Amino acid sequence: MGGSYNYPNKVILSINNKNNIKVLIHEIIHLTIHSIIQKYNLKHWEKERTVDLILNSKNFSFLKYNRWQKDYRKCEVYLDPLFNNLFFKSPKDFFKKIREVRA
Repeated sequence: MGGSYNYPNKVILSINNKNNIKVLIHEIIHLTIHSIIQKYNLKHWEKERTVDLILNSKNFSFLKYNRWQKDYRKCEVYLDPLFNNLFFKSPKDFFKKIREVRA
């Protein structure tokens, strides 16, 4: 683990991590979407996959993020299509639909 966050405004980084800038950005995205994650009761791996999808999206390609977790507990099967179809068009609909399609 390279870092973590404490809502509403704290990011914790490991000093031994060589990718601290990318970890910092990852944790800031967590903080940014935390309230909506809570509102729609996303599971841990859904939250992690959503953050990674945001950072690896075309909209954020300037970051050259290119980092993925090793295991999302198969939530990518239903989350990725929703993200690709809805997230940047209607984030609220994206988060609402997750509960409907969750396996």
